[in-house]
Amino acid sequence: DCDDMVVLLGTLLESVGHKCRAVAMSWNGDDCYEHVTLETRCGNQWINLDPTEPVEPGFWPDPPPTQVMRVFF
Repeated sequence: DCDDMVVLLGTLLESVGHKCRAVAMSWNGDDCYEHVTLETRCGNQWINLDPTEPVEPGFWPDPPPTQVMRVFF
């Protein structure tokens, strides 16, 4: 379940000093978010991490979500 995995990964990364934020995504254009990933700060940029999919760090869904909400831990 994506939200649980994001909380676990974010907690682990924050415990060793990485800033993190959750990214809720919607493809319907409404406030019903369908997926959550994690972004962590690496140098001057935020890197997207999806702990529920076998994808590389930095992966962004295609098609991109129509609505995104970022929430800091």
